[in-house]
Amino acid sequence: MHAAIDYCRKNVKIFAPCQWPAVIQMARSSQPYNVREVERHEFYDTRRLAKSLNTKLAKYVPWTKVKCIRVSKVCADCVEIKEDYDEDYRKVPLWTYTTESSQWMADDGARLPCTIPSGAA
Repeated sequence: MHAAIDYCRKNVKIFAPCQWPAVIQMARSSQPYNVREVERHEFYDTRRLAKSLNTKLAKYVPWTKVKCIRVSKVCADCVEIKEDYDEDYRKVPLWTYTTESSQWMADDGARLPCTIPSGAA
């Protein structure tokens, strides 16, 4: 795939980023690549999410030693990590759950919208 696109790129002069989809589609003449252009509004700003994560618990994870990360719908309030391929996954909570208010809280005390079904905690 990359070699075909690179070969096509060498034969076409590209002056603007908007020309790349046409170059990628032309890279294979028998079965052209399907290119889906992404609009600006389709990108998510992850800064707000990063600020709401439970950094007190997450900072104790040795991120440089993590081998696998698993995210699933079943456990929407945590990620599962492995530091070695032979061990089982270990859950790392992303938010702190307060029982007195029955809401998920960020580290700074701001209330988060509940996207987790009731009874998940």
